[in-house]
Amino acid sequence: MTITELCFPGVDAAGERGSIRWALFQHAAVTEVRLTARTDTLQIEHHGPADVQAWTATLVDAGLPAPRVAGETAPTRPDALHVTPA
Repeated sequence: MTITELCFPGVDAAGERGSIRWALFQHAAVTEVRLTARTDTLQIEHHGPADVQAWTATLVDAGLPAPRVAGETAPTRPDALHVTPA
């Protein structure tokens, strides 16, 4: 198991945990979403490497905020997630 912390700056992610959790469960590798000491940060338990871009796309498609990996300075931009081949 691997744990990745996702931060949702300015959002009560603890209060939105249920919605975020169910959205992320669309990804087979995600096994649990846990609270942390910070209300804007959740721990994502998963198999294999973190697929933050796919997770972010799923969250944004569900109308939820775009996170950033805890410790990084900028959120993952949803508009930079999908590249259309030429």
